[in-house]
Amino acid sequence: MGRTLHWNILPKGKQLFDIQDLKIMYAIDKTADTACEWTCETFDLSVGIYPNWETKSSWDKVNARYEELQKEGMHPVDINFQLVKEKLVSLHNPQWQKELGGFCKVGGNELNAAIITGALAEVSKKVSCLIDLRDEGEYLICPIIIEQGHARPNQDKIARDIGWWMTRKWDPAYNTDTELLAKLESSAKEYYEISQKYKSKYYPPRCLWSVSEFCRAIKPEDFKNHPEYGASQIMAGFDGEYYGLSKKDPEAESYKACANIQKMIETIFGEKAKNMELVIGKEIGKQDKKKNEGDNGHSRRSPVGDKNE
Repeated sequence: MGRTLHWNILPKGKQLFDIQDLKIMYAIDKTADTACEWTCETFDLSVGIYPNWETKSSWDKVNARYEELQKEGMHPVDINFQLVKEKLVSLHNPQWQKELGGFCKVGGNELNAAIITGALAEVSKKVSCLIDLRDEGEYLICPIIIEQGHARPNQDKIARDIGWWMTRKWDPAYNTDTELLAKLESSAKEYYEISQKYKSKYYPPRCLWSVSEFCRAIKPEDFKNHPEYGASQIMAGFDGEYYGLSKKDPEAESYKACANIQKMIETIFGEKAKNMELVIGKEIGKQDKKKNEGDNGHSRRSPVGDKNE
């Protein structure tokens, strides 16, 4: 599945990113990267490298030298720049000091989307930067700007999206599809309401709200119009995959995975994790089932992206 989250990280003011900033991002990146299984791609904040074809380098040469430097105890970020000095590699983004952009395909895995959002919020608290984050899916309710662990709507992108949606009624490729036009109009209305609700009174705009304010609650019933994702598969996203689990009771296994999310987030983002609160209902034991007739054996989950600060 191609659903993707995109981000751009910009240094604040006239400041430029330095090697220490990259090392901070690397630490957050790798902690988040190992916190869960990834449906499509893994989270990556590094400045990518590739063999320097002008010096007739190759991946074999790069990998061999990388291992040598790694054995010497050199930090992975320092290794990449040492390889650049030795003309073994080139950087995908030579202008990394001015901007760091990236994306990650997560398919329908909302846990992956939540981890990425929380990790970027953590970056914004430890590195002087502004982060533009947008989601092709439904986890984020709108494009956002993140600064110092807080967020605001990206009003410029919202305005452009509304303009594009509303002008489709005059586009021959769209104006005969009344159902699609109704959906576009509904999306434009939702975006407009968000832009007004979270309009900053300051100029330049300030990030005044918790990141979780802009995270949609993850509930299986929201996917009722997507029969390709059964309720248990939606929940299975919290165990790393939407394509089914190997054990006999995938729904129970998924709820068990949910119960571990808060602990996981605390490990990644610190004990308080104020900007990515996840309140998960505990699994009801066999002895409690009689008290909850009509229940499926699990307590109701509180939504991911809780707005409590």
